[in-house]
Amino acid sequence: LFAPLSVPDTAWVRLRAAEALVARGRRAEAEVQLAQALAFWRSVGATRYLGEADALLTSTG
Repeated sequence: LFAPLSVPDTAWVRLRAAEALVARGRRAEAEVQLAQALAFWRSVGATRYLGEADALLTSTG
């Protein structure tokens, strides 16, 4: 019924999960999700998503 997510989709879901975790005050868990998403975004030079992730890290730091 459900196909596995592609690598870009997985990275996007991890970024959104990190946002939700930050909103709930769960920074350590958010950082785990962000680290995994960032690895992909950096590998493909996805500056938009890198910017979103950096902004999220900055807002929680």
